[in-house]
Amino acid sequence: EINSFRIYPNPAKDSVTIQLNTNQNEDLVVDIYDLGGKLLRSETISETTVLNISNLSTGLYFVKLSNSSISKIEKLIIDYTHTTV
Repeated sequence: EINSFRIYPNPAKDSVTIQLNTNQNEDLVVDIYDLGGKLLRSETISETTVLNISNLSTGLYFVKLSNSSISKIEKLIIDYTHTTV
């Protein structure tokens, strides 16, 4: 079971970290969708990972983390005008 995952920073610019807190040995699939439900990116991860998202435009996206038995979805905001302090 996927206990939780955290996406940060959010809003993001060029990259986003997906921090896994999981009790399983199975790889997880990270899918990024636009608001229309179009799959933009899919990647398999097994540990906390930094994803380069510089090819995505400013906007709202959905990040789905799943394996063979469960899935979770989080919102991701990409904002190139946002400054991090």
